[in-house]
Amino acid sequence: ERVNGVITILAADKEMDMGGLPPEAEYLLLKDGGKTLGQIGYCVEGESAKLLYLDAPSPVFGEALVRAVLHAAELRGAKYAYCEEEDVAPLLQALGFVCMDGRYILSILEFFSRPCHGNNK
Repeated sequence: ERVNGVITILAADKEMDMGGLPPEAEYLLLKDGGKTLGQIGYCVEGESAKLLYLDAPSPVFGEALVRAVLHAAELRGAKYAYCEEEDVAPLLQALGFVCMDGRYILSILEFFSRPCHGNNK
Protein backbone atom coordinates (compact mmCIF):
# COMPACT_ATOMS: atom_id res chain seq x y z
CA GLU A 1 0.00 0.00 0.00
CA ARG A 2 1.46 3.34 -1.05
CA VAL A 3 1.23 6.06 1.60
CA ASN A 4 0.30 9.48 0.27
CA GLY A 5 -0.03 11.60 3.39
CA VAL A 6 0.42 11.48 7.13
CA ILE A 7 -0.44 8.17 8.78
CA THR A 8 -2.61 8.49 11.89
CA ILE A 9 -4.19 6.00 14.27
CA LEU A 10 -7.38 7.15 15.92
CA ALA A 11 -10.42 5.79 17.72
CA ALA A 12 -13.36 4.85 15.54
CA ASP A 13 -16.86 6.12 16.13
CA LYS A 14 -18.76 4.14 18.76
CA GLU A 15 -21.42 3.35 16.15
CA MET A 16 -18.94 1.40 14.02
CA ASP A 17 -20.05 -2.20 13.56
CA MET A 18 -17.45 -4.74 12.48
CA GLY A 19 -20.03 -7.51 12.41
CA GLY A 20 -20.02 -10.35 14.90
CA LEU A 21 -17.84 -8.68 17.52
CA PRO A 22 -19.10 -7.94 21.04
CA PRO A 23 -20.94 -4.64 21.55
CA GLU A 24 -18.28 -3.53 24.07
CA ALA A 25 -15.57 -3.79 21.40
CA GLU A 26 -13.56 -0.68 20.60
CA TYR A 27 -11.76 0.04 17.35
CA LEU A 28 -8.75 1.95 16.19
CA LEU A 29 -8.37 2.99 12.57
CA LEU A 30 -5.13 3.43 10.65
CA LYS A 31 -5.65 6.30 8.22
CA ASP A 32 -3.72 7.92 5.41
CA GLY A 33 -5.41 11.29 5.18
CA GLY A 34 -9.10 10.44 4.81
CA LYS A 35 -8.52 6.87 3.59
CA THR A 36 -8.77 3.99 6.07
CA LEU A 37 -5.92 1.53 5.49
CA GLY A 38 -6.49 -0.80 8.44
CA GLN A 39 -8.28 -1.36 11.73
CA ILE A 40 -8.07 -3.29 14.96
CA GLY A 41 -10.83 -4.30 17.38
CA TYR A 42 -10.26 -4.94 21.08
CA CYS A 43 -11.88 -5.05 24.52
CA VAL A 44 -10.36 -4.09 27.85
CA GLU A 45 -11.60 -6.47 30.54
CA GLY A 46 -10.18 -5.56 33.96
CA GLU A 47 -6.44 -6.20 33.81
CA SER A 48 -6.58 -7.80 30.36
CA ALA A 49 -6.94 -6.53 26.83
CA LYS A 50 -8.34 -8.93 24.28
CA LEU A 51 -7.39 -8.35 20.66
CA LEU A 52 -10.43 -9.32 18.60
CA TYR A 53 -9.71 -8.40 15.03
CA LEU A 54 -6.84 -7.04 12.94
CA ASP A 55 -6.90 -5.91 9.34
CA ALA A 56 -3.73 -4.23 8.11
CA PRO A 57 -2.17 -3.93 4.64
CA SER A 58 1.30 -4.91 5.89
CA PRO A 59 3.07 -6.26 8.99
CA VAL A 60 4.47 -2.78 9.71
CA PHE A 61 0.98 -1.28 9.86
CA GLY A 62 -0.26 -4.31 11.81
CA GLU A 63 2.48 -3.78 14.39
CA ALA A 64 1.57 -0.10 14.66
CA LEU A 65 -2.07 -0.97 15.36
CA VAL A 66 -1.18 -3.60 17.98
CA ARG A 67 1.23 -1.18 19.71
CA ALA A 68 -1.51 1.49 19.76
CA VAL A 69 -3.94 -0.95 21.40
CA LEU A 70 -1.34 -2.00 23.98
CA HIS A 71 -0.75 1.64 24.87
CA ALA A 72 -4.48 2.44 25.09
CA ALA A 73 -5.10 -0.68 27.20
CA GLU A 74 -2.22 0.12 29.57
CA LEU A 75 -3.63 3.60 30.13
CA ARG A 76 -6.88 1.91 31.23
CA GLY A 77 -5.14 -0.41 33.70
CA ALA A 78 -4.57 -3.53 31.60
CA LYS A 79 -1.49 -5.53 32.52
CA TYR A 80 -1.81 -8.29 29.94
CA ALA A 81 -2.96 -8.61 26.36
CA TYR A 82 -4.11 -11.75 24.63
CA CYS A 83 -5.46 -12.90 21.30
CA GLU A 84 -7.07 -16.13 20.15
CA GLU A 85 -6.90 -15.37 16.42
CA GLU A 86 -4.46 -17.79 14.79
CA ASP A 87 -4.16 -15.78 11.57
CA VAL A 88 -2.23 -12.98 13.32
CA ALA A 89 0.04 -15.36 15.27
CA PRO A 90 3.25 -14.60 13.30
CA LEU A 91 2.90 -10.86 13.94
CA LEU A 92 2.04 -11.36 17.61
CA GLN A 93 4.96 -13.74 18.14
CA ALA A 94 7.33 -11.25 16.50
CA LEU A 95 6.13 -8.69 19.08
CA GLY A 96 6.78 -11.08 21.97
CA PHE A 97 3.39 -12.74 22.50
CA VAL A 98 3.73 -16.34 23.72
CA CYS A 99 1.28 -19.13 22.88
CA MET A 100 -0.28 -20.73 25.95
CA ASP A 101 -3.33 -23.01 25.68
CA GLY A 102 -4.37 -21.63 22.29
CA ARG A 103 -4.00 -17.99 23.35
CA TYR A 104 -1.21 -15.60 22.45
CA ILE A 105 -0.38 -13.72 25.67
CA LEU A 106 1.86 -10.73 26.43
CA SER A 107 2.77 -8.77 29.55
CA ILE A 108 2.18 -5.15 28.56
CA LEU A 109 4.60 -3.89 31.23
CA GLU A 110 7.39 -6.14 29.96
CA PHE A 111 6.63 -5.14 26.37
CA PHE A 112 7.06 -1.44 27.06
CA SER A 113 10.13 -2.07 29.26
CA ARG A 114 12.10 -3.53 26.34
CA PRO A 115 14.16 -1.28 24.08
CA CYS A 116 12.82 -0.62 20.60
CA HIS A 117 14.06 -2.85 17.76
CA GLY A 118 16.18 -0.04 16.29
CA ASN A 119 17.86 0.79 19.60
CA ASN A 120 21.36 -0.73 19.51
CA LYS A 121 22.22 0.11 23.13
